[in-house]
Amino acid sequence: MTTSLLVVIAFIALLASTVKSAFGFGEGLVNMAFLGFFLPLSMCGPYVSIISVSGSCYIVFREWKKLELKNIGMMIFGSLLFVPLGIYLTTVIDARLMKCLLGIFICAFSIFGIVNPTLGQLKGNRLGILFGGMGGLFAGMYNIPGPPVAIYGTMKNWPSEIFRLNLQAYFACTSSIVLGGHILRGNLYNTVLWMSLFALTAVITGILIGKKINTTLNNPVIFKKIIYAVLSVVGLVMALS
Repeated sequence: MTTSLLVVIAFIALLASTVKSAFGFGEGLVNMAFLGFFLPLSMCGPYVSIISVSGSCYIVFREWKKLELKNIGMMIFGSLLFVPLGIYLTTVIDARLMKCLLGIFICAFSIFGIVNPTLGQLKGNRLGILFGGMGGLFAGMYNIPGPPVAIYGTMKNWPSEIFRLNLQAYFACTSSIVLGGHILRGNLYNTVLWMSLFALTAVITGILIGKKINTTLNNPVIFKKIIYAVLSVVGLVMALS
């Protein structure tokens, strides 16, 4: 692998980590959308899992005192149940069609959310298992767990800082499960490990940049509209890719 290609991969990691740290999600989609132009998909999956786990664990380690475990317990439990199913479904269904349908749903839901930010207010935590399970399902299939749990966090009216941290704790657990699947299948060969190691500095830099952006998003109505706008873009990209 050439040095120029490693630099491009690191730049993509920087961009993805900045988006993730600023808004709480979107890293997987940015990575998978751009890496596919430079790497085979067999390398993208395990590489994205490694840097996702690394980045999320770094954020949680730095800010664990602010973590609200009661808000993410059901989400993580749902993920544990559905990640293996997502990995299995990639072998038996048309993944492109399912990804397209999910993208259309996310895009439509997000547009409604922009028009009406009070859409679908949630009070309790019981639906966390449903949204967490959906995130786990799509983590296992595409390494993109973010949209379902971002919708859940937005409907729960989490402040921007709590939204970001709760989702990172969820991603740390979910991506660890996906990474374990790659390990069991022998996908972590030397090239993937070297790519991940080279990109770590870019990942941490992106996290620090994104944190500064996140601290400026203190208006809950504006933050919610930004999240729905990002989700609408995510949904559109998923539907068209």
